[in-house]
Amino acid sequence: MKIRTLWNVILKTIGIWFIISLLYIVPSIFTGLAIFLSERYYDTTYIIICILIAGFFIATIRLLIFRTDIIIDKLKLEKGFTEESINLNINTSQIISLASIIIGAITIIENLPSFCSEIITFLQYNELLPGHTSTKQIVYSAIKTFIGYLLITNHNKIALLINRQKAN
Repeated sequence: MKIRTLWNVILKTIGIWFIISLLYIVPSIFTGLAIFLSERYYDTTYIIICILIAGFFIATIRLLIFRTDIIIDKLKLEKGFTEESINLNINTSQIISLASIIIGAITIIENLPSFCSEIITFLQYNELLPGHTSTKQIVYSAIKTFIGYLLITNHNKIALLINRQKAN
């Protein structure tokens, strides 16, 4: 495997992880935006900042997954290696599939305890204060856990999608 190919795989893996990390940020942005817009007088600065943050994330994800060559060239990641290739008998699709499985597993490991905790808390509060509980956190934790499950079960499709984008 060439050094450039290895860097492509590493950057695409970071891109997948970046998408998963984005799931942690989006709800807080929308919550803050909803609170901010519900006030009578508001400044458009917060809205502009939210748009800039969203643009930054979209551009970064696009670079990390679909335009890795730009990053490799600009940061000169190929320089400094004595050999032009590394002896790995694994193709790019297999590495991306493995990365998808690992990221999915980490996502499940991080969110499953939170999901269970939120269900227990919901049941406790629902018993003490019927009708005064919110299911937002349960749904949020369930969605993140489900996305981890989808990353694990669809790892081959993810690898094909990323490699297909590379060919275009």
